[in-house]
Amino acid sequence: MSRKFQINIEMKGEILMDEQKMEKRMLETLQKAKYDDKDALMELIEKFKPIIRKYSRKLKYDTAESDLVIELIKIIKVIPTNRESLNNDNEFVSYIAAAIRYEYYKLRKQSLLNFYQEIPLNDFIVIDCRQIDHDLRIFINQLVDKLPNKEKFIISSIFFYGYSEAELAKKLSISRQAVNKTKNNALKKLLTFINN
Repeated sequence: MSRKFQINIEMKGEILMDEQKMEKRMLETLQKAKYDDKDALMELIEKFKPIIRKYSRKLKYDTAESDLVIELIKIIKVIPTNRESLNNDNEFVSYIAAAIRYEYYKLRKQSLLNFYQEIPLNDFIVIDCRQIDHDLRIFINQLVDKLPNKEKFIISSIFFYGYSEAELAKKLSISRQAVNKTKNNALKKLLTFINN
C-alpha cells in the first residue's frame, strides 16, 4: 500500500471519528439542556437561530422571534432522546427544524385570525390577490369557500373583482339593498368562521 493512500485512509478515519464525536456532543448537549443546563440550552438556541430568524421574518410581528425561541425550548424539554430514529445529528436537527416550522404555521394562522378580528365589517376593501402572500390567499379562499354559493359569489365579486353593489344588483336582477344584506350576512359568517 502506498504512503499517499495510507495517509488518505487515516485522514478519512479521523474525519469519521470527529463527526461521531460531534454527533455525540450534540446529543449530550441536548441531554444537558433537557435537565436545565443553561449553557447547553443557549448553545442549542444559537444553533437554531438562523431558522428561527427566517420564520420570524415571515411572521412579520414584533415578538415572533421570542415566540419561536420559547417554542424551541419547549421542544427541547419534550424531545425523546431515547428514540433510535434520533440517534444522529442530522435526524435530530431535522426533527427540531420540522417542529419549528410547524410552530411557524400555528403562529401564522393565529396572527391572521387576530388580524381579521381587529377589522370592523365596514373596513373591508377590495383585495388585489396578486399583492397578498400565498398563505393569506389560501386562508381567505378557504374561508370564502365555506359560504353558500350566493354569498360566495357576492363576496368574491365585491372584494376580489371590484364590482360595486349596484353593479351586482343589476347583474343579479335584485335590489342593491338585497346585495348589501347578503354581503353583510356573509361577512358576519366569515367572522364567526375566523373566531372558531
